[in-house]
Amino acid sequence: MQERRQRVLEEHQRRAQEDAQRQAQEEARRQAQRDAEEQARREVERQAREDAQGQAQEDARRQAEEEARRQANEQARRAAAEQAAAEAELRRQVEEEARQRDLRQRDAQPEAQQR
Repeated sequence: MQERRQRVLEEHQRRAQEDAQRQAQEEARRQAQRDAEEQARREVERQAREDAQGQAQEDARRQAEEEARRQANEQARRAAAEQAAAEAELRRQVEEEARQRDLRQRDAQPEAQQR
């Protein structure tokens, strides 16, 4: 009877120890899972930050290029407009000089005819 009780007690202790060991293993597995998920989440966040930073840099570079192109186009447009205005002014001056010359010649012809 004493021996049977001893075996039952040992069996209970063995089962309790196995249960405790299983629970500890399960908790360790769950903790490892949580740690892995947290590490993955951090990695995803880090990658997202790097991607966002890279995208922001790319956007800024593209914007700077577009602004430089816009300014160059505006400068070229302004230069073309100034050149067109200068050419128009030169034509106007040449036409005015020709008109003045024609008037002087016309004025000179009657004098020559009167002589």
